[in-house]
Amino acid sequence: MEHPCLPDASHHFICDVPHIMKCIRNHLMKHKYGQLFSRSVAIGLKVYRQLKVPGFSDSAGTETCTKLLNDIFDILNAKIPAAGLRRDSPKIKVLKDFLKMMNYSESIPNLKLFASNQTMESLRVTLMSVLSLIEFLHSRGVSYVLTASLNQDPLERFFGLVRSFGGDEDHPTVTNFGQLFCLLSLYTPVKLAVKANSEGGDDRVLLSAFASLGAKRREALTQKRKTWLKKRLKNILCFVNIPIVEKAVQSVRKALACHFRNIISSQERFNYCRRAIVAFW
Repeated sequence: MEHPCLPDASHHFICDVPHIMKCIRNHLMKHKYGQLFSRSVAIGLKVYRQLKVPGFSDSAGTETCTKLLNDIFDILNAKIPAAGLRRDSPKIKVLKDFLKMMNYSESIPNLKLFASNQTMESLRVTLMSVLSLIEFLHSRGVSYVLTASLNQDPLERFFGLVRSFGGDEDHPTVTNFGQLFCLLSLYTPVKLAVKANSEGGDDRVLLSAFASLGAKRREALTQKRKTWLKKRLKNILCFVNIPIVEKAVQSVRKALACHFRNIISSQERFNYCRRAIVAFW
């Protein structure tokens, strides 16, 4: 949808991916207990089929579908830079191929789909919006896109905090919500949200907080950590057991055989290892 104020931008409508996956699971599994789609389930189907367990002879299609839905969920729930969607990433092709597969499946008459029509439409809109948004962000110089930020968890976490600050009244009025919104805009509470259908806080906040510290403060924290490790190592060396060092030296000796070729006794190996570690620190 075209943006009313920015001519080169668009509105993107995205449904919550975890809820879409739950709808797909509930459509396929009518009973109460059902495991989410995962790679381990796909591997289990393949193993049981190879072992010729009754009821798994025609599970190849279910295995492929389970693995594909797992990959789609991982791509649409990227939380760390290593899993982010970069330019020319093969994950983008997976999204496009899945979208083509959906369109082809719906074109076949009387074919039983893996999700309801409403869920299929929600998934299609989400995939098209994510692909359009990724292309737009890459064109603006963004290195990678963390698709987990597009999900509903941050919004549900915020509403959970609002309800938590409401005291006994966890259904605030419009006036109370405005007051709590202004209060939360002034400071960040330490407590987690209660009664919220979302995961805990994002660990990336801690990384951002550490990165925002001054250079001297970061250097002081790093030096404090090094001092603690050095003291800890010296205490261990004072009470170290010779057989333990012998095993450690044997492992190191495989990689550094030329340096240990002339060392014979266990005591000499222990002294050599201790001098090397102390010299390193």
